[in-house]
Amino acid sequence: MWTGATCEAFRVLKEKLTSALVLILPNFALPFELHCDASKCGIGAVLSQTGQSIVFLEKRFLGS
Repeated sequence: MWTGATCEAFRVLKEKLTSALVLILPNFALPFELHCDASKCGIGAVLSQTGQSIVFLEKRFLGS
């Protein structure tokens, strides 16, 4: 049965799946920021400048 909370969750999910991810082009005159995290299952990283993302990386390790 769909409740109000279920409808809201579906709306948010639909919005996230259909909205474009906005990335910026790198400016080589500015410093880069690299944020990364890893676990037994995989690794993720974001390269950004001035708080805006340039590129994302996500990789699952074999057997995960």
